[in-house]
Amino acid sequence: MQKTYIALLIQSAMFTGAFSAPASAAVCQSASNNVQCGGGGTLLQKIGEGRNTSNATVSVDANTVLNGGNAPAISLNDGNVVNVSGTVENAAQAGSVGLLNAGANTIEVVSNSQITVTPSGVVMSNGRVNNAEAVNVMGFGNTIINRGHIQTNGNAAALWFQDDERSYGAPTVRNRVENFGVIARGTSETGTAPVFGTSS
Repeated sequence: MQKTYIALLIQSAMFTGAFSAPASAAVCQSASNNVQCGGGGTLLQKIGEGRNTSNATVSVDANTVLNGGNAPAISLNDGNVVNVSGTVENAAQAGSVGLLNAGANTIEVVSNSQITVTPSGVVMSNGRVNNAEAVNVMGFGNTIINRGHIQTNGNAAALWFQDDERSYGAPTVRNRVENFGVIARGTSETGTAPVFGTSS
C-alpha cells in the first residue's frame, strides 16, 4: 500500500496540472519506495504525506531544485533516507501548518531517519514564519549529516528537534547532527542565532 501511494503521489504532482513544467524540466521517478528527482531544472511539488509515508528513500540530484511552495517539500514518517545533492526549498506563509502539524518545514521527518546533504546540496526555507525550519525532526533516532548548506531566510531556526515524547514515545536513541558544512539563520551565513533549537 505504501509503495503504491508514493508512486501515485508523484504522478499526481507531475501530471494532474497542479504544477506545470516544460518537457525539459526535472522529473521525479519512483520505483518501489524509492523516489529520485533529477534531470536539472525546478520541480514545484512535494514528496511524501507525513505520517502516511515510511521507509522511503528520497534523492534530489545535483542541479535539480525541489520546491514545495507553501508546503513541506519532503514530509515523511519513520525509517527514511533523504539524500540532497541539489536544492530542496519552500516558502511557508502565515497559517501554514505542514503535514506533521509543526509548521511547513522544508524537510520534516518523525523518527529513525537519515538526512544527508552533500557538498553540492542546499536545504533552504525561504518563508518568513517563525516555525518553518529548513529541517525539523519530530521524534528520535534521526541523524542529520551536512556537508552542504542548510539555511532559513526568515525568522525560524535552520534545524529544530521537536523531541515530542507525548506523540512519538520516549527516545531510545537521541537525534544527532554531524555538520561539516554551513548551517545558518538569516539572509547570510552570518545570520543571527539561534540556528538550532529544541522543544524539550
